[in-house]
Formats: sequence, C-alpha cells, structure tokens
Amino acid sequence: MKVDNNTFAVKLPAYLINRINWYIEKTGVSIIDALRAACREVTYTGTLWYKAWYHDDFREIYPDAYLPEYLDFEKYPLKYKETT
Repeated sequence: MKVDNNTFAVKLPAYLINRINWYIEKTGVSIIDALRAACREVTYTGTLWYKAWYHDDFREIYPDAYLPEYLDFEKYPLKYKETT
C-alpha cells in the first residue's frame, strides 16, 4: 500500500511521504504508525509534523485514524495549537 498527499488532510513534504511509504513497505506497520515514525525521524523542530509527533496527536494531519467524536477541535483542542 502506497500513500500520497490525497491520503492526508494536509499536504506533506515529499521526503515525509517517501519515509512513510518506506516504513509501510519494509516493516508492515499501519499508516498512523508509519506517520509517527517518519515524523520522529525526519521532521524539524517547530514544524507542524514535529509538534503532532511530540504531542502524539495526528488528528489534523490524518483524521481517518480517529473516531469522529474526537475530531471536534473545540471540545478536544489540539495541544500543539495552544502552545503556538
């Protein structure tokens, strides 16, 4: 299974997409696990992807991995949006 920018709610850089695909192909993990690992390895401090990894909250980037009731950002705000 290959992912591209249509898989995610926000546009990801090509190097991050490549790393996610590498994790899925080589280790057989799910998309959300590959996203976590790729964000940990190849993102820079201060970026949206780094903050999502640091707070372990990828709802804004990949909402398909979460239950619909947790996608209400007013009731359950993103922690990294509060710190910016």
